[in-house]
Amino acid sequence: MGVRIAAGQPRQVTVQFPEAATNVQVTIASARNGTVSTPVPATNVGGGVWGHTLAYADVQDPDKLTLTFTGEVGGDPYQVRSDVDVAGSHYFTLEEARSIGGISSSTSDAEIESARFSVEDQIEANCDTSFVSRLVVEELSPNLDEPFVRLTEAYVLRVVSVEDRGVDITDEVVVDGRYLWREPRRWSPGLRSVRVVYEAGWSESPPEDLRRAAINATRYRLLEEARVGTPSNVVTIGTDVGTVRMAVASLRAPFGVPEVDAVVMRWAQKVGAGL
Repeated sequence: MGVRIAAGQPRQVTVQFPEAATNVQVTIASARNGTVSTPVPATNVGGGVWGHTLAYADVQDPDKLTLTFTGEVGGDPYQVRSDVDVAGSHYFTLEEARSIGGISSSTSDAEIESARFSVEDQIEANCDTSFVSRLVVEELSPNLDEPFVRLTEAYVLRVVSVEDRGVDITDEVVVDGRYLWREPRRWSPGLRSVRVVYEAGWSESPPEDLRRAAINATRYRLLEEARVGTPSNVVTIGTDVGTVRMAVASLRAPFGVPEVDAVVMRWAQKVGAGL
């Protein structure tokens, strides 16, 4: 799992090196801008952990960043990469998780962030779209004389840049749903001849019911991880008064929490996109 942060909220990104590592530097590659920064010294956090605090300029917009840490171990080169997803926002903040979700103060921020990451991914897998702005980079292969190319994501918030065989043609393109039109000119045919960078998502921020569902799903996921006693794969429990059927995750119940699954599946039906 990589790192996910909200746009406009810089933070430190850390990686693990052998404790003997020295001379560690870091570069930042931005998918949005297509740039790679010059190397700068990384911070030795201790215990073989090295880090770099991203600047506001690095995370001011949705992006896909690759931080490459390069150092030496015993005189030999050593490299570690960390992928950072800069989203338009999170589905909820840590403060909301604690105040609305009632997550205990004994649960660390890192534990909440990890559970939130997986919950967001599960929601988006079921709905086949995100509910915050995410950067998408695609290399497309137009057919001969085709006036349009079709993007993978159904809900395009804004196009950042378009290149046809390395030439910037962003101003020539018209967006129509998930299609990019270039008229009266045509796209250059060829394998991955067109590179499109765009922001996609059904909305800039999640609807209120989905936000609360994400908070509840995160709370239940944390409780599940801490639970002792009944195994998580139990479907039914026999008692003195009968059989109790447990709510478990399934294709149409991705979280196994009825009040969460109902919201997620309702949105999955609402945002389902055709061609």
